[in-house]
Amino acid sequence: MSLLDQPPSRGLDETPHTEATADFATVDEVAWRQRVTRELGDTVEPAALTHRTRDGLNVEPLYTAASGPSTNGLAGGQGAAASPDNLGWRVAQKISQPEVEDAATQAEEAQAHGATLLWMDVAKPASAATASLASEPQAIQITGGTDLEPLLEVIDPGNEVVVDVGEGALTFAALQASRLGDEKAGVWHFACDPLAQLASQGQLSESTESVFRQMADLTAWGLLNAPEMHTVFVSAQPYHEAGGSTVQELAFALATGVEYLRHLSQAGLEVEAVSRRVDFSFSIGRDLFTEVAKLRAAKMLWSKALATWGGSPVGHRVRIHAHTSHREMSLTAPRVNLLRQGAQAFAAGLGGAYSLVIAPYDAVSGPASTDSRRSALNIQHILEQETRLGRVSDPAAGSWYVEHLTDALARAAWELFREVEHRGGMTACLLDGYVAELVTDSAAALREDVATRRQPLIGSSLFVELSEPSKVETNDVGSKAAIEDPLAASILDSVAEALDDSDFELDEFEFAAASLTVLELSVAAPGELGELMELSIAAADAGAQPHELAKRLAGESTAASCPPLTRLRLSQAFEDLRQASDRWLAELDTRPRAALVDLGVDHHTGFVRRLLAVAGIEGIEMPGLEHALQDSTWNLAVLCGHGARDLTQIRDAVEQFRRQGTRWVLVDHSGGDQKAALEAAGVDGFIFEGCDVLALLRTILEGLGAFA
Repeated sequence: MSLLDQPPSRGLDETPHTEATADFATVDEVAWRQRVTRELGDTVEPAALTHRTRDGLNVEPLYTAASGPSTNGLAGGQGAAASPDNLGWRVAQKISQPEVEDAATQAEEAQAHGATLLWMDVAKPASAATASLASEPQAIQITGGTDLEPLLEVIDPGNEVVVDVGEGALTFAALQASRLGDEKAGVWHFACDPLAQLASQGQLSESTESVFRQMADLTAWGLLNAPEMHTVFVSAQPYHEAGGSTVQELAFALATGVEYLRHLSQAGLEVEAVSRRVDFSFSIGRDLFTEVAKLRAAKMLWSKALATWGGSPVGHRVRIHAHTSHREMSLTAPRVNLLRQGAQAFAAGLGGAYSLVIAPYDAVSGPASTDSRRSALNIQHILEQETRLGRVSDPAAGSWYVEHLTDALARAAWELFREVEHRGGMTACLLDGYVAELVTDSAAALREDVATRRQPLIGSSLFVELSEPSKVETNDVGSKAAIEDPLAASILDSVAEALDDSDFELDEFEFAAASLTVLELSVAAPGELGELMELSIAAADAGAQPHELAKRLAGESTAASCPPLTRLRLSQAFEDLRQASDRWLAELDTRPRAALVDLGVDHHTGFVRRLLAVAGIEGIEMPGLEHALQDSTWNLAVLCGHGARDLTQIRDAVEQFRRQGTRWVLVDHSGGDQKAALEAAGVDGFIFEGCDVLALLRTILEGLGAFA
């Protein structure tokens, strides 16, 4: 009888195994720990199973119902859930082509491939005193009102647009309102977040009071004229990308949001109305569960902050725009970025992001390719459409670990937020360097973890493919670099000359000049909220250019400055090593070569070979010292195995390699109590798991002259 001919089973009722129908036994944590101790014996201390984060939070090996957060205070469950509408997130793509026509083409392409939100990096308007400060090297250059038209023409009416222009939000909102008129070209949001620009670039072209007033004016105008437009953005990205910790990201984002609410409230706007115009932006890093908990904690914290203001808890309605982490991106292994970003996107979806921007996998080396831009969108489509991740409300809810971690992050961030408030608020803490000090300390700890590979970088510090040459050229520009804008400067010079020329008689220019004069007077003598926006629109209608509007809006205010945060890319230091090896290969037609000499048991030659490959050093395994000494062209040698601890054998091996001209001789262990004796025997270094890989490899290459 075939299987198909057999009568169907009636299920577990007929099973002879009674345990199959029994309930699972309740896990007793004490019994579990006793069992772990018994199984591991004396090899592992129970405390070693607990992981401690850079923020000082303990991550336990087991969580139970008793581990969950309390029902009081920050936890309470309010505000942590993702969107209950089960509509997924907005599939977003960053548009960052300097030429407007190219940006419009990219925007059209992105929408054709399923993007429903376009994030546009726009260069800041130039002023007479300073060059344009672009948030990204590839920021869109908008020098006049007509420049917006190609973009307006291609935006799908059902899609959203976020214009990220820092302190220039009102300027470009006026420009867009002027060119768009009554037509519908999507829902436009203007990311007014001056403190993020101050943190990342170390300066504003005007005072913080001036930009806060513009924020209030734009928000008030939007409440009356653009019901769907969001104007107040809070970005934690500068702190993440500079090496800040998770708790710092949360605390500084919360402090920034409260600072904005404070100024908008003082300007006469209602917190309840303004809170619905506030968006947050976070970079998503490597630790899946931490990033999920981070987004959930951000919602919880913002709900608590609004409650203290008397506002309604926004809970799941907090809009968080997630961006994959730039600091995790690799240049030498760009396609590995796809795997990283898949995990980061998954975390953003689990955490309840409103929108998600995935950087193209090759964006570090220059303008992104069409393939990488489309892959960035398709990662989201797979997660949302095929796995249906976006159709579940708060999928991480109920996990004892995630709930506990969410609560722990929120509580730690709340304490740091209170310290920032005690010091005078976020603006004061940026200006006096307190924020920069904390982030710098965190970045130093992060760099150490990367250098020792406690935080490995696949393709850069671990599992490196030696046969693939790295790319030497890169446009990876730090946040402190100033981007010159000669076109905007020349326009500004022409305007200045025209104003001084008494023979210059163009009616339309006089109309624009008059509109700018009225705007300038309004800045000097503040009127009702929304007035600056209306006057800016009128000036834009008359032909005023963005840099002219920005200059008048700044007025006579003094530029704000603070210690800037330097953006990191963690794999860059390792890529410098590979690029030095690549130059060596180009000049000598071979890479630096290392003899990996097997001196007995406990062979570590494979580990050493993989470690040296990180710096582009070719490790060749040799079965013994005699075989290795038959080749006199080694650049370095590593003595591996049990014999690497025999001082007599080591001294003899070092002397023989030295006679052949080998520059470096190392051993494959830490040295321990033999370290001084081994150094006296001539050993140049020690290779072992947990060593400072970056420092060791750089020292070797510098000693070989690879950086000369």
